[in-house]
Amino acid sequence: MDDQTRRGLVGAGTFGFGLSGVVDVLLLHLVLQWHHLISNVVAPTTLAGLRTNLVADGLFTLGTL
Repeated sequence: MDDQTRRGLVGAGTFGFGLSGVVDVLLLHLVLQWHHLISNVVAPTTLAGLRTNLVADGLFTLGTL
């Protein structure tokens, strides 16, 4: 695989990861409020659990930007 093809694949993969993360955050988290990122691990039924889930959501959002 030549250098130009490799750079194109890495760029497309990075763009796709970021775009899917933004769509996930905007649609599933903010608009529909369906889930949090780690709700299977830490239940968001208590205030502490909800805070933990929101921090994980925020870190995920930062990672996709």
